[in-house]
Amino acid sequence: MDWNYTKIFLAVYRTGSATKAALMLGMSESTLFRHLSNYERKTGQLFIRHSRLSYTLTKLGESILSSALEIESLYAKMEREIDKRDDLASAQVILTAPTSYSYFIVPLLINQLAQDHPEIRIDLKVSNHNLSLNAHQADIALRVTNTPPNNYIGRKVTSVGWSVFCSQNYEFESRPPRQLHELANYRIIGGSGELATIPAYEWIEKNCVENCVTTSDDFFALSHLVKCNQGIAILPDEFELHPLLKLFSVEEFLKNSLWVLKHRDVRQVKRVSLVEKCLIKILADKLRIEKHPR
Repeated sequence: MDWNYTKIFLAVYRTGSATKAALMLGMSESTLFRHLSNYERKTGQLFIRHSRLSYTLTKLGESILSSALEIESLYAKMEREIDKRDDLASAQVILTAPTSYSYFIVPLLINQLAQDHPEIRIDLKVSNHNLSLNAHQADIALRVTNTPPNNYIGRKVTSVGWSVFCSQNYEFESRPPRQLHELANYRIIGGSGELATIPAYEWIEKNCVENCVTTSDDFFALSHLVKCNQGIAILPDEFELHPLLKLFSVEEFLKNSLWVLKHRDVRQVKRVSLVEKCLIKILADKLRIEKHPR
């Protein structure tokens, strides 16, 4: 059995989508679909296809899931053991980060590594979805979560709250809003897709639907719409790093936590530790850091 088929099977299972799985694996959607079809010709139907963006497991798919996860874990363990021996001889470190941090933090990291450790090369996986450290899809993960997995180690860098932002040159007819309930009087950009289930955007849908001029399912796209004067938006506090104007903080919504994480098995890999320390220092320079070792 080709291991690549198992990787595709697990990627589609985790994302529930052929499109997102292809992005995760760095291949075209047509290539992924061809490989998955070949796999299913050998095994039987593994997924029910509701649409390109909605795949669910069949009973056959459910029956092989635990075995596929075990195979993935074994391959990842082999790769981590090889990494330990390679140390700095293998200079690549795979980093996964959300879109916003990838645009504004990772370039600073690469610049610093070029000065201090030019032998290290970053392979950046831009994703707002969790890539698996267990499967060695990444060496280091920059994640916004309140529940980091127990088999990962790392540090909580800071708490990430919510604020209201507009463009630097936004022209208000009167004074800017200063409280959440005042947003009903302004042009608002809301969330759709997965973002629609976040409390901040549920609040907009409930209280500002008449003045919600557009929506997006991506934080970075939301921030760009704000930058282009399409309206004002509620965004995570990390967008203070972006060329936007923060109007006020919103305390009504639960804060998340920003973590720098790695798998326990790579804690002795020198190049991973060097990148981890450099990344934490850069985040500490840009954000209010909290000391929370795990």
